[in-house]
Amino acid sequence: MSTRLQQEVWALERCSGCGVCVAACSKGVLYWDAEQHPLLEERVKTLGLSRLKLRACEVCQKFCELSCPRLVDWTPMEPGAMVSARPACRLRLRRPRCL
Repeated sequence: MSTRLQQEVWALERCSGCGVCVAACSKGVLYWDAEQHPLLEERVKTLGLSRLKLRACEVCQKFCELSCPRLVDWTPMEPGAMVSARPACRLRLRRPRCL
C-alpha cells in the first residue's frame, strides 16, 4: 500500500469507497472489511522457527495510488461551445411547422 494513499486519502477520510485501489492492487493485499476505506492484509512467512512479516507493498508498482481518483489533480474544463437542447421549430403530429 502506498504511504501517499494512506496519508492523503485514508487518514484525512477522503476515501469515496469506489474500490478501484482494491481492484488495482497487483499484490492482492488490499481488501474491504465493512470499513470506511480498504484495509491492508498483513502476511507472515514462517522460516524455520522465525516468523517474518512480509512487506509486499515496498516492492510494488503502486497501481493503487495511480488508480485512486482522490489523488488525481483535476483541472477544470473550459466549455468548447454552448449548445441548446431546444428544437428549431415546433413539432406537430402531421408535419413540422418552423417558426
